[in-house]
Amino acid sequence: MVKGKTTTRSSTWEPKEEYQVALMLQGNKASVDVDGESLGEEEVQLTGERPPDVLRFCFGACGGHESHVTVKNVFL
Repeated sequence: MVKGKTTTRSSTWEPKEEYQVALMLQGNKASVDVDGESLGEEEVQLTGERPPDVLRFCFGACGGHESHVTVKNVFL
């Protein structure tokens, strides 16, 4: 969700295809990109010295549907 609205990509994700996903927090701006295409960004309220935790992030079929996703080459 970005700015309280569910954000979806306009194309279908193909099985066995690789996609580059970037979740970024720069200062108080959070953004999500897939294959270099921005899905959205928003200002986040930072309280204290620690950045907020990601509470939920969903790839593929969400909301009770079965989805098999492999995440690799993660850089934190």
